[in-house]
Order: sequence, then C-alpha cells, then structure tokens
Amino acid sequence: MNGTPAPESALLVLLALVPGPLTADRLAEQVTALSQGRLHPPSGRFYSVLDRMVHTELIQRDLLGGNTRRTWHRYHLTDLGERTLQQERHRLRHCATGRPTPSSSTTVT
Repeated sequence: MNGTPAPESALLVLLALVPGPLTADRLAEQVTALSQGRLHPPSGRFYSVLDRMVHTELIQRDLLGGNTRRTWHRYHLTDLGERTLQQERHRLRHCATGRPTPSSSTTVT
C-alpha cells in the first residue's frame, strides 16, 4: 500500500472475498463475474496478483490439501484487506461526487 489507487484486479479480489473464503479457481470465476466478463484472469498473472496480495497481507492463503500434481489453497480477507477495501470505496465515492479525497487515504499497490 502506498496511497495510490488499487489495481482493478486487486480490488476485485478483495470484493470477491467479502462473502467468505474461496479457492483460487472460484476466486478467478468471481473476479470474471464481478468485472461483468471484462477480466478473465490468466492463471500465471492471477497467481502473481494473489501472491503479491498475500505478501502485503491483504489476503491470507490457507492450505487445503493436495497431491503430487496440485496443491489446493483457500484465500480470505485479512483485517488489513478489509480496511483497504473500505478506504478504496471511500476514495471512489469521493471521485464520483467530484470532491477531493483526504490525503490520508491508503490503498493497495
């Protein structure tokens, strides 16, 4: 987080996780649905976004299980992710009304 607006893919991941934890496959489906079909996250790029969001503690990844070919994870919002989403909603609301945003706003990188 550095005070810049959240990339659309990161914002959609946060929004998709509001109802509860999801696997990466379901998360990608939700991102596509929330973007009304505009975004179809390619696997490699999408996992990079998820890894970056885990690293910055916006979301948490829990191991569900796996085998020698594949590992399954479940992702969920952290407290920081929830706060970031609220701040981004606030920033967008200010943009929509034409009012300047408070300089203390913090969002995702």
